[in-house]
Amino acid sequence: MKLNGDLYSLMQYSFQDGGYELYKENSQQKLKIYSSTADFLTEDLQVRLNFQSETYKSSEIFTDFPEEPITIKKGEQLFSQILTIQADLPKEQISLKIKIETLNNKVAFSPDTFEIVINDSVKKPKFTNPSPLSYINSLNQSSLTITGECSSKNIVIVNITDTANMNQSTTCASGTFSVTFDLSNLPDQQLVFKAKQTNSVGLSSLEEELILQKDAAIISLPITLNPNELDGSTANQNLIGFTATIDYDSNNLSPLSLALYTNDICSLSNKVGEATVSSNNFGFDVDFKNIEGPKSLYAQFTKQSGTILSCDKLPFSYFFTKSEILLAGDFNKFNSITSNGLVKLDSQGNKLSSSEFDIGSGFETSTGLTDYVRRILIEAGSYLFVGKFTQFNTATAPYAARLNKDGSVNSLSFPNFTSTIKEIVKDSAGNYYYGGEFSVSTNFGLVRSLIKLDDTNKIDNTFAANISSSGIFGLFSSVRKIVTLPSGDLIVVGGLFDNNIVKVDSTGKEVTSFTANVGSGADDTIYSILPLRDGTYLLTGVFNYFNGVKCARVAKINANGVIDAAFCSKSNNIISTADGNYALASYESSTNSLFIGGQFLKGIKVLNSDGSLNSTMTSAFGSGFDKTVYVIKEFVDGDLLIGGDFTSYKGISGHKAFVKMNKQGTVNSTFKGNKKFTSSDDAVYDIAF
Repeated sequence: MKLNGDLYSLMQYSFQDGGYELYKENSQQKLKIYSSTADFLTEDLQVRLNFQSETYKSSEIFTDFPEEPITIKKGEQLFSQILTIQADLPKEQISLKIKIETLNNKVAFSPDTFEIVINDSVKKPKFTNPSPLSYINSLNQSSLTITGECSSKNIVIVNITDTANMNQSTTCASGTFSVTFDLSNLPDQQLVFKAKQTNSVGLSSLEEELILQKDAAIISLPITLNPNELDGSTANQNLIGFTATIDYDSNNLSPLSLALYTNDICSLSNKVGEATVSSNNFGFDVDFKNIEGPKSLYAQFTKQSGTILSCDKLPFSYFFTKSEILLAGDFNKFNSITSNGLVKLDSQGNKLSSSEFDIGSGFETSTGLTDYVRRILIEAGSYLFVGKFTQFNTATAPYAARLNKDGSVNSLSFPNFTSTIKEIVKDSAGNYYYGGEFSVSTNFGLVRSLIKLDDTNKIDNTFAANISSSGIFGLFSSVRKIVTLPSGDLIVVGGLFDNNIVKVDSTGKEVTSFTANVGSGADDTIYSILPLRDGTYLLTGVFNYFNGVKCARVAKINANGVIDAAFCSKSNNIISTADGNYALASYESSTNSLFIGGQFLKGIKVLNSDGSLNSTMTSAFGSGFDKTVYVIKEFVDGDLLIGGDFTSYKGISGHKAFVKMNKQGTVNSTFKGNKKFTSSDDAVYDIAF
């Protein structure tokens, strides 16, 4: 039972990080369901397992599914139940759910429901053509060929649901299948195609679904947008005009309604335009007032009869530069207004009003001291923050918090991190990787410094087990930066672990070929790793050597982990190795210039792509910053946003913690966000927009 807010706080015990495991024991298939709590139970608690399936009863799947409540004994921390799977299951994939229901009002499970697939050795086929939600033009298309991917020699069956005698079967050849349907006698409607495949012993896969729309009203390319790039800082550009064409029988034309949305759900909350269409060529306006960043548009037509057609992406995207800027760090006020650890600005540098973004007391401890926010991850509809804090707006929030775009709490339910989180990244599959100086209790014991969560904040137990058993991270290890790769692998850098750099795959296993190329790695902490356009990586930190090559503070490695000795020969002496000097921030410009920030004389320097100092660009920053530069980002207008704990720039006091300037080092005099931090102790650690 996943509960939030005040109701959750009433629960005495919280079982989290649960999961399930399918395995064999003495030729019998077993299912283990488990969940753990950080606290020892001081009393017996009762739970019940609830079996959920549209097709099967629990007794048809399991020999020993418990019908009576299960008791978790006093003094325990782990709930675990092992079920035996029937030996004579049907030869098909079986999908079911098991929910843990609590019988005590003092215990909560998160997650409480597990979706389980049994007999998954035969994978679902995959449709490749046509694309989901495509249109079939009933005026000129009487047949449809569907293709897809499958396992060779399997039998693939494709059918149209709720339509008698409309199915086709074929044998998978060379990993693909193709079937053709006669659609001439079908009415205009939504068509749902389902495909499954069966192997030589009769075991079938689950069904894959493809939804298409058969209709005479078809969006026809091209659709023209004018203008195709928008600037939200320009007045009177909230309404933008579009023109479009649809192809259908104009002799039988009946008016259509058109609605425009900013995502593929086509829900009312994302609606930005509408029009009535009474001819093949038409125009419509889109309201961009509350839209920001890169976007796509989706169109949905409604016929006069009331039939709603599918939600389709229009064949263009646009960029709206009405961006807002998030600053995170260690500070109490911005422009004399309380903003503990976090502030949100508009693109002109004005702090958003409390009606637009309100974090209350923010990341402030009960003693009135401000902890700090280290990293920001911006997502659709919410922000994810990590750092060294234990509460948000008086609510308990140990080291991680997800907020809505208005500053209200989205979720504070995360694993029990024990200390500072310094990094958070998300991969292309939707998984989250947290790095830092923490440990997390899992079913495999404590996992240190690096953990993987899914989009429900559930720990990936396979990843946790492999990281734990690898011994890569120790008691004092610190992960500072993570780079996710298209392959699913990660490159992780930091301090106080072997080589201070490691590459692991998506399951947490070390990529040993990379480790071999890294050799002895960095002799001291690596603070940052920056992917460069040429496929290499820029490392910054407090190190002097990398795999025996003299390369102080700034180094470059190839994608396979091999040090670029030629680069190091030129970058080696650019930043002094005196005590207390180190490189932190890095940024690559469109001209391949490398901006380096950190704790050294001037606080900022510019390197050429070969590692040599760009004296002209570096000298443009004059005397630079008096203290540390932690972050350098390029804003959408091409200016640099720079954060740190500095109190002056080019000898001018007042530029505390944050400044916006061009790449030639000239401060943007019209930006309202400059000189708004007032304390010499303020620090900005991350900037996002």
